[in-house]
Amino acid sequence: MIKERNFNKNTQLDFSVKPKSLSLFLLINKYFWKSIIGPVFGVLIPFIFILVFYGMATAKERPYLYINAFSGIIVFTVFPLCFFSLAATNLEFRKSIFLRKLKNESLTKIQYLSILIGYYLMIIFGFCLLNTCIFFLFCTNPTEYKVEVQNNFINTLTFQDVISNINVLSLIVSFFLLIFQTISFALLISTIINNPITIQFAGFGVMLLTLTLSGQILPIVQWVEISFLKYLALINPIGYPVNLMNIATIFTYTPEMNDIFNFAINTEVIYKPVVADNYIVYFGWEKPILLFTPIILSSIFCFLNIKFFKWINR
Repeated sequence: MIKERNFNKNTQLDFSVKPKSLSLFLLINKYFWKSIIGPVFGVLIPFIFILVFYGMATAKERPYLYINAFSGIIVFTVFPLCFFSLAATNLEFRKSIFLRKLKNESLTKIQYLSILIGYYLMIIFGFCLLNTCIFFLFCTNPTEYKVEVQNNFINTLTFQDVISNINVLSLIVSFFLLIFQTISFALLISTIINNPITIQFAGFGVMLLTLTLSGQILPIVQWVEISFLKYLALINPIGYPVNLMNIATIFTYTPEMNDIFNFAINTEVIYKPVVADNYIVYFGWEKPILLFTPIILSSIFCFLNIKFFKWINR
C-alpha cells in the first residue's frame, strides 16, 4: 500500500514566481513520480498480462486469443494509475495544507479538479501508448497458424491478420469512455473516503471485479460459457466501457460485429473447436446500453465530485 507522504514539509508552492495552475501541475507531477505503485503497476502488470496471453496463444496456436486480451492490457494500465495513484494523491492533497493555500490564491475547485484530471489524462495516454506498442510488438510474429474458424473451414492466420479485424473507431470511443469514467469514479472515491488504505482496497476490489466480470481474467470464450457473468457485470459501473473494448477488439466472423454503433448485429467470437451453437458474446441490443451508460455515469460522478469536494479534510 502507498505510504502516506508528508505534504507539509519539504514542499513549497511559490505562486509569486509561477502561475498557480502551473505550480499545482508541477506539484502533482512531482508526487506522481514519487509514488512508485502507480507508475510501476501501470507498466509491470500489463507486461505480465501480455506474456501470459501471448504464451497461451502460441501454445494453443490460436493468435486471436492474444488479440482478445487487448482490452485487458488497457484496463491493467488505466486502473492502477487511477485507483492507486490519482485517488491517493487527491486524498493526500486534501489532508494537507496546500489545498487551503490554493483556495486562498483564488483557485476554484473546478480549476483544481481540471488540472488534476488533465495531468492524469496525459499520464494515462502516455502509459497506454507505451503498453500498446509493447503489445503490438509481439504481433510481429510471422508464424502462420492453421485455424478452424467455421463449419470445418481451415484458414491460415497470423497475428497481423487478427489485428486487422480490430474496429479502430469503436476502440478509440470505448477507450475514451473508459478513461473518463474511471478517472471520475476514482476521484469520487477519494472525495467521499478519508482513509488511504480503504481507498486502495476499494480500488483494488473494483479492478478485480471489473476484470472478472468483463472477461479479462478468463479467456473470452470461457467467460461466454458462464453466461450469468455477463449480466452480473451490469452492476459494475466501470465494466461498461471495458465490454465495449471487447466488442471492438475480439476476433469475429465479419467486421460489422466489431462495430459498437451497429446495434442490429450480434458480436460472435471465433473459437476452436467449433460447436453447434455460435459463441455470441454480445447481442445487438446490449450495445446501446454499454455505450450510453458510461456517459450518464461519468456525468453523475463529475457532478458528485464537485458537490462533495472539500478543500481541506484533516
